[in-house]
Amino acid sequence: MDLSTFKIQYKQGSSWTKMSILLLTILLPLASYAANITVSVWNDGNGNGQKSNAEGIVAGNSTPLWINLVDPATSQVVGQAAINNSGVATITGAINSASYRLIMTSVKPVLGSTLTESSTPTNFVHTGINLTSGSTGAGDTNNKTGIIAINMPASGNLNNIAFGIEQLPAALSITAAPQQNPNGNYKVPVISPNALDAEDGNIWNTGTGTVVIETLPDQGTLYYNGTAVIAEQIIPNFNRTLLLIDPNDGPVSVAFDYSVIDKANRPSPSTGTITMPFVEPIAFACDSYLYQVIVPDNNSSSILYRYNPFTGNRTVIKNLSSKYNAIGYNLKDNMIWGSDNESSRLVRLDSEGNELFYNVPNLPNLSYNVGDITNDGYLTLYNSTGSKYYVVDLNVESHNFMQLVDPKLNYSLDTAPYGNDVVAGLAISDMAYNPRDNKFYGIISANRSNSFKIITINPIDFSYSLSSVAVSGGGIQGETNGAGAVFFDQNGSFYIFNNSQGSYYRINLDTYKASLLSTRQPNSSHLPATLICIR
Repeated sequence: MDLSTFKIQYKQGSSWTKMSILLLTILLPLASYAANITVSVWNDGNGNGQKSNAEGIVAGNSTPLWINLVDPATSQVVGQAAINNSGVATITGAINSASYRLIMTSVKPVLGSTLTESSTPTNFVHTGINLTSGSTGAGDTNNKTGIIAINMPASGNLNNIAFGIEQLPAALSITAAPQQNPNGNYKVPVISPNALDAEDGNIWNTGTGTVVIETLPDQGTLYYNGTAVIAEQIIPNFNRTLLLIDPNDGPVSVAFDYSVIDKANRPSPSTGTITMPFVEPIAFACDSYLYQVIVPDNNSSSILYRYNPFTGNRTVIKNLSSKYNAIGYNLKDNMIWGSDNESSRLVRLDSEGNELFYNVPNLPNLSYNVGDITNDGYLTLYNSTGSKYYVVDLNVESHNFMQLVDPKLNYSLDTAPYGNDVVAGLAISDMAYNPRDNKFYGIISANRSNSFKIITINPIDFSYSLSSVAVSGGGIQGETNGAGAVFFDQNGSFYIFNNSQGSYYRINLDTYKASLLSTRQPNSSHLPATLICIR
């Protein structure tokens, strides 16, 4: 305390008066208001409270956040700073040796107002705090409050304080475009929704996320890795290729709910719905036209045509998505079936050219150019340079639907080694099933032994017989390649399409005489396939 005496004079009326004043000065120690508190916020994607190199900061320009300095005695906000674009907030004016709370908020509170709870931007949650340099040391994941109690040092600033937050994943709904129902006991892939997570990406597609199947569809059965799914099943390290749906037959809509869990073990706040409508294919009607699937020269995919073999006129029905061959007409469902030359899958085509693909287990990935379907629904596939033929069950009511079967064992499920041996290589480019004698028919290709002779093949064991004479007439022996498409019509007449000539012929199987019907553009590079329905 300092005592000082001052003398002053003042005028009262016309006289001056002197006065002494004793000034009491109390000297108080100066408090320190220069201390700063530096706080950072990072995107704790895995929720472990420890910042990794892969985890970025939370930029204030895109995710507004405030760090508030709160007096623990009054719960009043006494200081604050916004998180900047570098993920850092610096609060100034803190008192050394004082105690405070740091509270993170998504909006700026008024200075002097009461603040007791934190807040985060929409869809964000707290993951923990970290008080180590660069937040790379062990953090505290038990503190998910967004509040840190601090004690200021006796002098200097306070650093190395960090809040971890992460964005919750979102399980979005999706409805697939209508697709043909495969019918039968057959599973198709489930459409992939957007199960978005800001840190993890699309959890549905990463292969490392967790998916929860919340509800089951009532119009089909879900399978994961070959096993039927149960409601609320949690699937870690989810692989979307292993989730399949077997829809009920007919026009149905399959729907189920799902949610996702991110790497921070946080679930999506709501579920999404996956909806997959299935429609019936549009069957072919038996008419006077034939339907041709052909790959034009130097083209990468087939075209489905409707063709009049008597006039040569043809109409494009649809440009298809791949190269198809060894096709046949299935009387069981009035659809075209064939082999996709690009893979070991089959394709089913309806009358508008809508495609549906089927994978056949154990079917070798070969370019099958010879094939047809028996009246009882079995597709036989053969490559004219190969040594085996393979038979696929197309009967949707069969337990062996879309499986290889053995015709020698009453079409029971085939076993390894798959397929049956061909007695000798068959020099044909296609074959057609004749329902009148239940045999396959073809014509031996040009420049081969027994060229232009008719071959009759037993569908069971592929034993065969040859006609006594070669087919002649109509210039048929001018062909230099082979008949890439052969078929029977409703009356049992036999027709062929010669590749290099581009000519359609009708062959009398009693006289082995050919009649030229019409000519189209040849197809020397890619073999066509043709069918016509038989009643």
